[in-house]
Amino acid sequence: MAQLLNQEMQIFLLKFDTDGDGRISMDEIESFLKQNGNGNTAGSGANGAMTANDLDGNGYIDGLEEIAAFMNNRNMAQILNQEMQIFLQKFDTDGDGRISMDEIESFLKQNGNGNTAGSGANGAMTANDLDGNGYIDGPEEIAAFMKYAKDTWKGINV
Repeated sequence: MAQLLNQEMQIFLLKFDTDGDGRISMDEIESFLKQNGNGNTAGSGANGAMTANDLDGNGYIDGLEEIAAFMNNRNMAQILNQEMQIFLQKFDTDGDGRISMDEIESFLKQNGNGNTAGSGANGAMTANDLDGNGYIDGPEEIAAFMKYAKDTWKGINV
C-alpha cells in the first residue's frame, strides 16, 4: 500500500513540480491552473491551495504530509484527471485506453514532426513504457509521458 501511495504521489508531483526541485511553489500551482482552463481564478486558487497545504509555512508544498494533503484536494485531483483524459484522447486513436508506438508516430506525423516521427515514437516509448508491455498505459506511465511530451516536443501542442 505504501508503494502505491508513493507512486501516486510521484505522478501528482510530476504535474506541478515544473522545475524538478521536489516541491510545489505558488507559481507552479498558478501556472498549472492557467494551463488547465482556470486562468481567471488561478491566483486565488493557488493562494488558497498554498494556504491550506503549506503546513510548515515555508512557502512550498513539500514533504509527504503536505503533498498528500494537496493530492486530497478534490478540485486539484479532478483537474489533473481531466488533463490526463484530454491528453490520452490526443494519442489513443483506437480508444483502448493505452498508447501504442504507432499511435505516437501517427500523432507526430499529423502535428508537423513527420521526418522524425519514427525515432520520436521510439524514444517516447522507451522512456515511458515503464512495465515494458509495449504500451504507455496506466496513470503512472501516462503522467510520465505527458511530462516527456511537453518537455521534448516543445513546438507541438500536446
